[in-house]
Amino acid sequence: MSEDGPGADSPPPEADSGQKNEEVSTLLLLGRLTGFGWYVAISIAGGALLGAWLDSQFDTSPALVLVGLAVGIAVAALGLVRLIRAFGGRAAARNDAEPDGAAK
Repeated sequence: MSEDGPGADSPPPEADSGQKNEEVSTLLLLGRLTGFGWYVAISIAGGALLGAWLDSQFDTSPALVLVGLAVGIAVAALGLVRLIRAFGGRAAARNDAEPDGAAK
């Protein structure tokens, strides 16, 4: 086979796949972080709104708003812990895949 063929000047297909994987990874990261932002906002606001509604039903203002707010913050914090563990596990797996253990 001759090196002067039609595909001799084009880069091998693997050369572009690294950049595309980085772009996809960045978009996935941004999507997950955006989703997490909504998760936090809905958790905290939902807890506070549910507490306010319960306060209006039982005439216990502001006790249940504060309880609902605390529950919403706790749910958001647990979500943050899960997110950090998920990203930490991926970073550890990525470091294990590197021959010298250094992150890119």
